[in-house]
Order: sequence, then C-alpha cells, then structure tokens
Amino acid sequence: MATSQASKPRKNGGEENGNRRADIVRAAGRLFRENGYSATTIRDISDAVNMRSGSPFYHFKTKQEMLRAVVLEGVDGIHAAVAAAAARPLPPRERFAAMVQSHCDVLLGDEGRDFAAVLLHEARYLDEEALAEIVRHKDEYEALWQGVLGELKRAGLIADDS
Repeated sequence: MATSQASKPRKNGGEENGNRRADIVRAAGRLFRENGYSATTIRDISDAVNMRSGSPFYHFKTKQEMLRAVVLEGVDGIHAAVAAAAARPLPPRERFAAMVQSHCDVLLGDEGRDFAAVLLHEARYLDEEALAEIVRHKDEYEALWQGVLGELKRAGLIADDS
C-alpha cells in the first residue's frame, strides 16, 4: 500500500511540517529566479517539492506570501550570518573582513543566489506592506555595516565620506 505525503508520520512533533515549509520556500526561490514570479505557478512549486498542487496553501495563503517568505528569509539569513561576524571580538579591520566574507558566502551559495535574484528582479510584485517590511529589515542590516564603518573611521583606517 502506498503512503501519501499527508499520511507520513511527522518526526519530533511536526519537524516534517517545518521542513516542508522550508522546502517550499527554497523551491519557490529557485523557480522565481529561473522563471520569474509571474511565470511560476503553484503547480510548479508543488511539483518541485513532490506535493499535491493545493498542499502549499497549508503553509502559505497566496503565491505572493511565498514570494514574501523567499525575500524575507533570504534577508534574515544574510543578516544572521553578518551579525554573527559583527559580534566577533575582533579588531575593526578583521571584523569588517569577516562580515564581508559572511555576506559573500551567503549570497554566493545556492539559496543566497536565488534570494538575491528574487530580491532584485521579483520584489516588485510584493505589496506595499511586504515592501515596507523588507525596508525595515534592510535598515537593520545596514546598521550593522554602519557600526563597523564608524569604527574603521575612528581608527583612521578609512576616510570620512564627506
């Protein structure tokens, strides 16, 4: 007897549920990058994660909500990596280098490449509320960089931008 996706037992009280959402976000990111948001269907995303076409709606109300998740989870992922580097007890130059390395590692990885392309080319399909949320996340991310740049200026390692 074949078991359907829905009848598989969940590990650790719902771990599979969380992984399925993450699978959907990764697949949507890849497909939005490859085909564009408008040309990607829910069926395309469902097929990519071996789900029935309506199953992603258990995790997301709309395709736009999937787009929002791709962009915000990408922003949050790069922010977390760079924040970890920024928190390291290093001299400013080395901390800056660690932050740049973390930024590049995330963006050049498979999922980061998808996120970056989607952010640059497909974010225009997001509603105003989602765009405002992305701007808030971007501002927090830029504050990390402003902090280390301020330290580099005070240490005389870079010139003031005026």
